[in-house]
Amino acid sequence: MDGRTVNPSDLGLRPDLCQALHAWNAEYDDSKLPFEAKDHDWLSRGKELLADVRAELRDANVIVTEPWWEEEPSDSPRIADDED
Repeated sequence: MDGRTVNPSDLGLRPDLCQALHAWNAEYDDSKLPFEAKDHDWLSRGKELLADVRAELRDANVIVTEPWWEEEPSDSPRIADDED
């Protein structure tokens, strides 16, 4: 992928994980982000989901671009195969 939004089911993720990702994303608003109200529960759930996605996509390098994931942002936001 090249930084575009993708449907989780297009990645071959488990249906329950796809549903959880959609539900988590539906709760988004600007107040959820750390530089606003710091919704720690929402961000913690997002980190759990990110870990689950990475576990499901073991052969892919899932890159985050936002600093609130407590990782260094990448210059190339995308999901890349390890072969790239």
